[in-house]
Amino acid sequence: MNAPSPKTDNAVAQTWQLEEGIVKEIYKPVNVNLEMMKGHIEDSLQAYGVGAWYLSDISQLKSTEREARDYLAKHGIAAGAALLTYSPISKLVGNLFLKFNKPKFPTRLFTSEEKALAWLREQRNRSLNND
Repeated sequence: MNAPSPKTDNAVAQTWQLEEGIVKEIYKPVNVNLEMMKGHIEDSLQAYGVGAWYLSDISQLKSTEREARDYLAKHGIAAGAALLTYSPISKLVGNLFLKFNKPKFPTRLFTSEEKALAWLREQRNRSLNND
């Protein structure tokens, strides 16, 4: 089975709608600066609006500048994010984001896509029940 064509494809990542309210994004092997992050967030805003839950595979990501992480933490459009990490470098990037940038939305690190998706579904369903 072929993967669906990405809904967005920019310098930072490709994204797909997995299911209602959940978006998968695969970050590219790049060093993300502030302008790249702003463009990625704008693309996602246009494609999905505000409030989607993101399954973010950061395993190929090389690095993100502090300004880009700060911007994402404060201006992100996600309801929450599960960060997938399969390498020591991506785990370090994810931990730095959580520890120092303190995103305004629920965010957790995972090494299992299945567990990450289960957590996202639980969070999404809980937020729908609270509305």
